Amino acid sequence: MLHFPPKTLFDRRVPKKKFYQNLSVSHSVERKFVEDIESITWKYKLAPDTLNLEAGTQVTEIQVFEIFLKGSQIAQSVLTVIDRGVPYHIIFLLRFNEMAQLRVSYKKENQNRENTFKVEQYYATDWVPYEQLELEIVGLTMDSVYEHFLQQISQGRLQPEEEQSMEEAVQRDKQRIELEATIQKLEQRVRSEKQFNVQAELWKRLQLVKKQYLEEFGEGG
Repeated sequence: MLHFPPKTLFDRRVPKKKFYQNLSVSHSVERKFVEDIESITWKYKLAPDTLNLEAGTQVTEIQVFEIFLKGSQIAQSVLTVIDRGVPYHIIFLLRFNEMAQLRVSYKKENQNRENTFKVEQYYATDWVPYEQLELEIVGLTMDSVYEHFLQQISQGRLQPEEEQSMEEAVQRDKQRIELEATIQKLEQRVRSEKQFNVQAELWKRLQLVKKQYLEEFGEGG
């Protein structure tokens, strides 16, 4: 379970409607709020005054929302609605029965619209018993705390190289995910294709994408 400083505890229940009633949300997403979520609690407020840290240039506060689920799944669109509607960075603490999972998006302020955010990519821990869930506060500024949260929750996927920003690390990881998806689709098409000449062409394309993956990330696809 999370062990944050007592001063950070906020612990206020938030009605689900608060997150979508004033937004233009589709009926399907609104239905997912009702179907997927049992309750939402604004659990922690991580800020310079509650952590005794310096303010960040990108991150002013980090909110932790504890969401009790009705099942073991939640639609990603629901989290995106919450993320876009709240003008702070968010850690989602998802709970179902005795299990828990952390999710976070790489989120940055929209330069064209004040107090709005662009959500780039989501990362998640494995589901584990709630008592085994860990998230360590590391850093001297809010920016640094947020970046370390991203590294921990992404389980090592986000490790910026020397002189590389976290945003660049996220973009690189998005490229990795896209290439992995392309490889998987091509492998499925090669296996299912009956015509030899089409299969041979797909195989050729698959090898080119795998070569690109190997050159970019030094791993097998």
